Amino acid sequence: MNQSETSVKRSSAIRSVAPHPIAITPDLPVGLGVRPFLMPRHRLHEMHMHAYLEIGYCYEGCGVMVVHDQAVEFSPGIVVVINPGVAHGGYSVSMEPMVCQFLFIDPWTLAVGLDDASVIETVTSAQLTARPSYSHIEYPEVTSLLQMIIAELQQQPPGYRITIMNLARALLVYIARGVPTEAKSRKFHHIPDHRDIAPALDYIVRHYQETISIKELAPLCGMSPLRMRRLFHKVFGKSPQEYLTSLRVKTATVLLHISDRNITDIALEVGYSSSTTFAQHFRRMMGMSPRTWRKMATADPC
Repeated sequence: MNQSETSVKRSSAIRSVAPHPIAITPDLPVGLGVRPFLMPRHRLHEMHMHAYLEIGYCYEGCGVMVVHDQAVEFSPGIVVVINPGVAHGGYSVSMEPMVCQFLFIDPWTLAVGLDDASVIETVTSAQLTARPSYSHIEYPEVTSLLQMIIAELQQQPPGYRITIMNLARALLVYIARGVPTEAKSRKFHHIPDHRDIAPALDYIVRHYQETISIKELAPLCGMSPLRMRRLFHKVFGKSPQEYLTSLRVKTATVLLHISDRNITDIALEVGYSSSTTFAQHFRRMMGMSPRTWRKMATADPC
């Protein structure tokens, strides 16, 4: 790989997005995207990260959100929660436009004055990626509170600031209740570690359907394959190859869930040239065959 190729690939590294459509201020540490976002079809929206907690809600269409090392379904009635400093992106898999809205919260400012800020600690330092999505069926309070906050921000009726502050605190409580107990004690590596391997992570997510090697990824981050492998394991608890396999399989679970396409076609779409290898990896990760997993899926397709 020559220097010009490396510079081009580095330019696609994960961005740390600072500006927000609505300012986050001490008296209102909650902001809303200026308009509903249209997710691109079959093309990953640029991997990026924020300094705030981000909460997304899907109104129409259906797609996949890639959050840390998870690929999760993003469809009407599903809320996706993203830690501060966590790399994420997404794309639509439905024929119609996918319309979603994103809310930003400064949880540390929201915690000022609270007698018990343990909830804030849970949603900022715990592995929220162990529970990145909340369905309206399992967690109706999360969906309801989020919709109320969005309405208050859009309409701004009298007293909306104090209402939003209280609703946002309640929202974080319900989000924290959904975090698995074992995840609450894990140390999470935020922006510095992610930035070191940002070019490699972005490359994997954009090219997960292709064959990728550690020797190919390491130069993108300006480090040796050994250091690259160690840092990747520190952030994700797995090697780059294991992350790639995880991303492929979890993306396949979404496609199995939301479509009636045959399993061989899905295997090819997520990067497997052999349906047998795909089935082996799927069974190892999910504990069952793709066919059985599809039958056990309970949510309605998009």
